Amino acid sequence: AAAGMNWVVDQTYDEGPKLAWHLRRPDDDPLKAEALYRQILSESPEHDLAAWSLLALARIKHLVPVGSAPDTAAVRRAYQECIDRFPGHASAEEALIYQQSTYVSTFDLSDAKSAAEKLEKFLAERPQSPFVSPACILLSQCYQLLNEPEKRLAARIRALQTEEHDPLSPQADKALNYWTIATIAEFEAGDFKTARTYYQLLIDEYLNDIRRYGAKKALLRMDEMEARLRAEASR
Repeated sequence: AAAGMNWVVDQTYDEGPKLAWHLRRPDDDPLKAEALYRQILSESPEHDLAAWSLLALARIKHLVPVGSAPDTAAVRRAYQECIDRFPGHASAEEALIYQQSTYVSTFDLSDAKSAAEKLEKFLAERPQSPFVSPACILLSQCYQLLNEPEKRLAARIRALQTEEHDPLSPQADKALNYWTIATIAEFEAGDFKTARTYYQLLIDEYLNDIRRYGAKKALLRMDEMEARLRAEASR
């Protein structure tokens, strides 16, 4: 099956072989995977899997072997092709997130500002997208670079509120998110009310988490700081 890909008359493609060449470890073969993705694009350019194939081709360009550097311009163009050819498709939404991550990762303020504008537009136009949470996390990184802590805090909270979360999964864990939001609120935004809320959630919901002690200390620290400021103000 891995030597090629067969499809039936209605052109419902067999997903397995091309993904096997692309993702299997060890012995992946990106060149064979790319050929199969392009075969879909050539023979059924409007097929749903054509959209995912364009995204996969961009990912091949983006995720290069360790020790190599991707051609960032080519990566961005590949994501843009997916965005342009399949607007509104889930693959295009995912492509936008990956594309903007290439700008945020430069740590350049103009790149961060541009990425923030595109992500804000995406969130305004696609508020029900399954990619709202990762978009918000990336946007919070933009705001960190742009020194906008209140916006960063709001983005992280929205990311938590919109993330896909399976409470039955043994990997389900919001403790890190609670801690991240609380520390942004306390140390960057100076929003002690929000910081207290998320430190307390961590304390109440994660009895064995290593950060629980730090959360308790943070609550005491904020109480002591506010008490000291009130005392100084009353003099």
